[in-house]
Amino acid sequence: MLVYQEENFQLRAQLAAKDEQLAKEKAKLQEDTHKQLEYLQRQVEDEVRQGSKDSMERMATEKAALEAQVAELTAQKKQWDVERDMMNNRLSQAQSQQVQLQDETVKSQAAQNSRVQELLAHVQQLESESRVLKQQAEGYHSERQHLEDLLASKEQEMNQLQSAKNDQEYAALSELFKEFMNDIYFHFQDAFDEDTEFTGKEIVMAIRKILKQNTMDILAKLEEFYHQQALHRQ
Repeated sequence: MLVYQEENFQLRAQLAAKDEQLAKEKAKLQEDTHKQLEYLQRQVEDEVRQGSKDSMERMATEKAALEAQVAELTAQKKQWDVERDMMNNRLSQAQSQQVQLQDETVKSQAAQNSRVQELLAHVQQLESESRVLKQQAEGYHSERQHLEDLLASKEQEMNQLQSAKNDQEYAALSELFKEFMNDIYFHFQDAFDEDTEFTGKEIVMAIRKILKQNTMDILAKLEEFYHQQALHRQ
């Protein structure tokens, strides 16, 4: 009876020691897994930021070019406004001179008629030039409006591209990490059966092996994902 109790006590002590060792190894395993996941997440985020940066820089360059064209057309319109005011002043002066000459018909009818004809031709020329400038201004305004609409469309396209890119990348990364965690779970699901025992070293080595294998798979899938994204952008 005493021998049996002694053996039972020793077995309980050994079982408690194994439980303690397993708890320590499980904690270390969780810590190693957490560190590996954080490293993969940082690596993926770096690659995502780099891809988004290239796309945004290209769109920003196009936006800057459109803004430069809009600024140039704005400057041309301002110049036309100045010239139009000058033409209106000259037209007003010519009309005033015409009225003045008409009042002096008594003094020199022949000279006045000649001068009136000259001024009328000059007025017609100024009016023609004014119409041309007006047409040019309307053309500038139409082109400027087109460029502003195109600029707004580019900004909307940039926002839609960024939103769609973020959604796609989030879904892809979520699926990759889900597969990764499932692999770890299914590999060790027998470790919790009553008839199965693993040493701490076996568990750690198996986890490291899975981490290494899945890291390469994840990186390969990420490379394929970004390759497809680049093909779509082309």
